[in-house]
Amino acid sequence: MFFWKHFFSAQLSRSSLVLTKTGFLLLAAGLNAVLAEDKYFEIGGELSLKPVPLSERITTITWKLNGYIVAEWIEGAGELEYFRDFRGRSDLDLITGVLVISSMRKTDEGDYTVEINNKDQSVVYSAKGIKSFRDTQVEVVVNPLTCNHLSQACNLSCIGNITDAGPVQYFWKQGEGEWKESQEDLNITNNEETQQIKTFSCNMKNPISEKESGPLDNPFIMMPKSVLGIVLRSLALLTFCCCSWFLWQKRKTLCQCKTTENEVNDI
Repeated sequence: MFFWKHFFSAQLSRSSLVLTKTGFLLLAAGLNAVLAEDKYFEIGGELSLKPVPLSERITTITWKLNGYIVAEWIEGAGELEYFRDFRGRSDLDLITGVLVISSMRKTDEGDYTVEINNKDQSVVYSAKGIKSFRDTQVEVVVNPLTCNHLSQACNLSCIGNITDAGPVQYFWKQGEGEWKESQEDLNITNNEETQQIKTFSCNMKNPISEKESGPLDNPFIMMPKSVLGIVLRSLALLTFCCCSWFLWQKRKTLCQCKTTENEVNDI
């Protein structure tokens, strides 16, 4: 009796282990089947979606967005048909199964799935509309603003409007060197090596575009005295002009007040 009790107990343990492993594998397979691939598009731009390559000829194909049909074709049952507002801006290749949609809108965001020859494909595209950096002004800003050749260290920031830009990558270039991926901020230390660098530039990149800043002069390089003199003279001239304009405006106001007072006295 004791033997059979332990025998059945061991068998149950093995069965539980097998079921646990099987359940885990099924769960993993299910997760892999529903995991979506991020697909970014520019608002007003184009989105291209392609199914997993097939070894057989396509006889039926249906593309859907969030479960609603976008395009459908069944061999021998009629012509290729596009649905809702996808008509007139979609193109489905019946040989490759590639779907291209133009004039993309924010409402076109969502999960795109495809069924070919009555079989659901494992590919799921999670489409997201983002902004291009084409018209974005990108610049390198130094912090603090008083950073100069006497500073021990400073911070450079790659600044640009990244609202609705999706995931953003930052790249930095020192002088005429190569672009290297980094963070939005770049810390620089005032040493002999850094003083050999003439300029700093940055580049902002997202999945659909990129934009480069203009070069920023190295703040650790001491300005030549001739240039410094020109800058100081320009500042002095600007200050003089501002003071002269202010005094002229004040004098003009006083003159108008006196004229008005004399007119009142005459009355």
